[in-house]
Amino acid sequence: ELIIYNLIFDKITSEELHKTKCDSTYKLSFEHNGFSCRLLQINYPNFATPIRYKLIGHDREWINGTNPIEIRYSNLNEGNYKLEVQRYDRDNGWITQSMFNLEIQPPWFRSWWAYSIYLLISAGLIITVNRIYVNRKLEHQRELLLRKEILLAERDRIGADLHDDVGSTLSSISIYSEA
Repeated sequence: ELIIYNLIFDKITSEELHKTKCDSTYKLSFEHNGFSCRLLQINYPNFATPIRYKLIGHDREWINGTNPIEIRYSNLNEGNYKLEVQRYDRDNGWITQSMFNLEIQPPWFRSWWAYSIYLLISAGLIITVNRIYVNRKLEHQRELLLRKEILLAERDRIGADLHDDVGSTLSSISIYSEA
């Protein structure tokens, strides 16, 4: 049998560690994203017995060592990990043993509710910018329409003045021609 001892997680006390343990899974926040421990084979004779380990979710291949072996991981990303170890037995070959599971929670700014807030803020900004753009465009259209109305009113006033002037000129021509 392989035993694990001196299991230490980054920046966490043993009281906090017991609160985070559920069955064989440690649920940790992102600040505690590393650990160290030692593996020891307790069967006699155990000196220089081959041992290998693999942190599933992080390592692709087995990491080899001899009894006892020091394991250290730091700056793990959020996600689920499983520490599996193997010891070599002359009769049975490599014997696999699962030590513990580790679940590292994402930091608050990469959680689902933070992404929801980012989405809402982005949507609010897009809507606000769109509203400002549309209001400016409408104000420009109103300004153009007001200019056209003023121009048409001026044209009508000039037309009315010309009509009055032409009418008075025709009247005075008519009077002069009769005279």
